[in-house]
Amino acid sequence: MSRTVSIYLDSPKLMLCPNAAARPSSTRRRTSISRLVCLTAASGCTAIALALTILYSHQVSVATETGRENTRLNAALNHLRVLAEAQSHEAQGALADARRQLGALQAAATIKRQTPPAATSAEAALAQARGDLAAANAANRQLTATLDDLGSRASIAAERDVAATARIAALQSSNAELLAQADALKSQILQLAAQVPATDDSAAPPADDAAPAPPTRWAMNVSYDTAKSFAALCFDRDSLHETPAGPGSPFVCTAASRAASAAIFSFTHDAALERVYAASITVSLAADTPRDRLAENSKLVNLFLKAFAPACRNPDDWLNTTARQLAGKDSSHRAMLLDTTYKITAANDGHGTFTFRVESPHEELTGF
Repeated sequence: MSRTVSIYLDSPKLMLCPNAAARPSSTRRRTSISRLVCLTAASGCTAIALALTILYSHQVSVATETGRENTRLNAALNHLRVLAEAQSHEAQGALADARRQLGALQAAATIKRQTPPAATSAEAALAQARGDLAAANAANRQLTATLDDLGSRASIAAERDVAATARIAALQSSNAELLAQADALKSQILQLAAQVPATDDSAAPPADDAAPAPPTRWAMNVSYDTAKSFAALCFDRDSLHETPAGPGSPFVCTAASRAASAAIFSFTHDAALERVYAASITVSLAADTPRDRLAENSKLVNLFLKAFAPACRNPDDWLNTTARQLAGKDSSHRAMLLDTTYKITAANDGHGTFTFRVESPHEELTGF
């Protein structure tokens, strides 16, 4: 709170004499001294007033701070009183709970002291524990016997498994040897067949057809040089030989074999070595043929179809489809692919050896 302090200076009035110059010097000196005294007195009164004002302001500020500090101390004291009362209530409640628990414990101790010892119940519990232990021992012995039995059975089964594994390995080895022998026999048969003079089936009339053979034959769009180049390129050169197509036939059959893959190739041409009338190839495409040999024979048939039926599209697809259709069937079942420039006939001998024959389609197309 601000206060206003007014200071009043009670200073003597100074009288100025207009005719001071006319007075004597002594009078003027006294007058100057009086003025100095008055000024000094006035200054002292002002200092005293200022000191009193400062002292009063300090007392007022001290009183204000003292009041504020008293207010804070009273608030803290009230808060401490509230906390003390709350803690006192909690202590009284805890003391009451402890007293109740003590009473309950004392009552339980009294009841326990009054109850006689239960020896009979303890003996019964001991007897029951002994019975449980005996039952557990019996179950343990039975489990041990069961485990021993299972162990002996497992050892017997393991021995049988070892014997069965050995037997399977022996059978697989025997099967592999038999397959190798079969492949060798097939190769020998095909090589022997290549050495036998080949005959042209188209020159002789079919057994179930009573009509006479046509006087002329339609040639293919493949030259003799192309056929002979294919035989020299894909088959053994030493195996290449020529034989008559049949008794009294004007045609000649040239055959060649390939010992590595047991394949046979032959084509029928004229004596002038100009025209080719038919070409055939025999290879093994059996399912049990070794994979590398099967791939080699399939590639050889593919080259054969491209050389003697160049207009055939996707010969690989047709070859795979035909091999699946004729698998497991004999030579009475045939597959044919007919076009305006070629006629392809495929047959299986019943043992996985396929023969593919290419010839002119003119007779089929004209009805001759």
